[in-house]
Amino acid sequence: MAVAVVALGTILSVGYQTKNAAIMSLYPLLSLILGVYWLNMAHAIIRCATYIKDTIEPLMSPAQPGWETYIRRKPIRGDAIGYWGVRGIFLGGPVVSVLSASTTMQWSPTNIVAFIVSVVTTVITFVVSSRGASESQDSFRKVEWIHRSPLWR
Repeated sequence: MAVAVVALGTILSVGYQTKNAAIMSLYPLLSLILGVYWLNMAHAIIRCATYIKDTIEPLMSPAQPGWETYIRRKPIRGDAIGYWGVRGIFLGGPVVSVLSASTTMQWSPTNIVAFIVSVVTTVITFVVSSRGASESQDSFRKVEWIHRSPLWR
């Protein structure tokens, strides 16, 4: 995520200084790649958590809850802010980049192609993010349902 923030600042700075919209149009593609990578890591974490809860924790003593049981019994307040922060970085950055490119664009074939690619990539980022978020939420809901079932108490 830090790479996405630094890359946005760097790409927009260079784009504004050189007045080159094509450079600014690179960010949505980079954001899509970094966002898909982050989403893959989030899914891996959910899978690890499910494995710990389903396979390892049943072998432990009920007197000493495992990690997954512990974090569900003592949730952190305001943890949704992290969820929306990540969405803001990976979805807001491309929008800012497209808007910035549109304000500095000189209508050359290279800039037009780069701008069209950046708009299409931004739309793809929104689609992938919304599908990935719903899959993550579905996986998390399944884990939550399992944890709330009487079998786990």
